[in-house]
Amino acid sequence: MENVVDVGVLVLGYHGAVLRLEAVGIGDADEAFVPLFEALNWAAAIDWRVSEDFAPDGLDLMPRKAWERRVSTDSTIFGLRFARNVVHHDWTQAVEWTADGWRWRPGADLASERKGLNNYQRELAGKLVLPTLQSLDRTLSLVAFLLDSSGSIAGAARANRRKSLLAPLRY
Repeated sequence: MENVVDVGVLVLGYHGAVLRLEAVGIGDADEAFVPLFEALNWAAAIDWRVSEDFAPDGLDLMPRKAWERRVSTDSTIFGLRFARNVVHHDWTQAVEWTADGWRWRPGADLASERKGLNNYQRELAGKLVLPTLQSLDRTLSLVAFLLDSSGSIAGAARANRRKSLLAPLRY
């Protein structure tokens, strides 16, 4: 696709939001919610974009919503898809503030008939939000590298530049 922002640029936005959430820590719920909300929206946008663009075996065999199985053993994205859908479509609150910071709410609190509740229960429910976002960060970085490099010299140069920008973003 021409004139489309590289997935790596979207991942940079995600990285920045996760780093801002990390910097806020557990001090203030409202202040922490802003970068949390931003990171979750970046993740949803990246997930959609990758499901449309990632075709490691050719366009006829695109994995679509199973792209992450091709690049990682981290299955956080499965639970995140459910959380995104209940928040955006059912107006449900998927996170809650605790003494330790933002946590994913128990699955029983997310009354929904939507597909993916079991994934949410297994991957996110009751866990702190920040470590799950940090884990997802690694998966998103890898898929961005795979999509943006795409074997071209220009793509490889962009990926190398982005790699140098992301070097200090290690968790």
